Amino acid sequence: MNRYKNSKTRLLAAVLTWTQVLTAQPAAETRLGDNAALRYWSAFAQMRDSSVSPEQAKELQAILEGTAPYDDLKHRELVERNRLAVETLRRGTELSNCDWGLEYELASGAPIEHVRKALALGRLNVLYAMHQLQIGDRPGGIRTLAAGLRFSADVASGGPVMAAVAGKTLLLSHFRLVAFAAVEQALSSPEKASISSALGRIGAEGIDWQAAIRREFEVLERSGVSGLAAVREHYRRTLQNPAQLADLEKAIASTPKAVAARITSPRRILDQKRELDEQLRAARLRLRE
Repeated sequence: MNRYKNSKTRLLAAVLTWTQVLTAQPAAETRLGDNAALRYWSAFAQMRDSSVSPEQAKELQAILEGTAPYDDLKHRELVERNRLAVETLRRGTELSNCDWGLEYELASGAPIEHVRKALALGRLNVLYAMHQLQIGDRPGGIRTLAAGLRFSADVASGGPVMAAVAGKTLLLSHFRLVAFAAVEQALSSPEKASISSALGRIGAEGIDWQAAIRREFEVLERSGVSGLAAVREHYRRTLQNPAQLADLEKAIASTPKAVAARITSPRRILDQKRELDEQLRAARLRLRE
């Protein structure tokens, strides 16, 4: 009987102890749906006739640069067919986390299909914002523009250089739209503040080039390439200080030719980074005018 009472007492004490622990330190609730990438994939599925030919891409760039007029009658049907996709994109940008779930354990075989789809959706977002501004829906146009900035940065999230360059390309398209709106629409102070806030959300550089290069080296190492620690460190320092480019290029040249050919050109990355820095700075200055 005493043995039974003692066991019962110990069990009750254990229950009380765990109750106190759980009460004092409640487990954080995990919401798996709070991932922007899931919304973006839904937006991809909602796209209709979304492919933009090289000729159409050139025309869009000319419109944004002010060398060609925007013809809403020409693009209205396309953007209206994709309105739901653009609205889903915007809802995705309201979430702080974006994880594309890339399978880097597959090394160079890891699928990154979201990059191609994201380029198409990002271009549609630019067109839709222009459509909204053209028909007088200024609040909607500014919201779409602001969402596109965040989406562009999210495209690069957790990805290799290819994803980073795609994100940078979309950011530049939206920066051109900022310039277009500033000239053609005479943005108000609240509108400028809204876009500036969106720029603030993408960070000082817009794209995390360091993270993209780390992914590139991770893929190489998972592919069986070893002995790249020194080159990786040189790359990191060069992204911080381009004056060290020559040392990095020497380090890459010292690796076997087959390996060197697989390392992303640092000159290319520095050029991409420099262009984005310049355009991001210009967009921020334009919004202060």
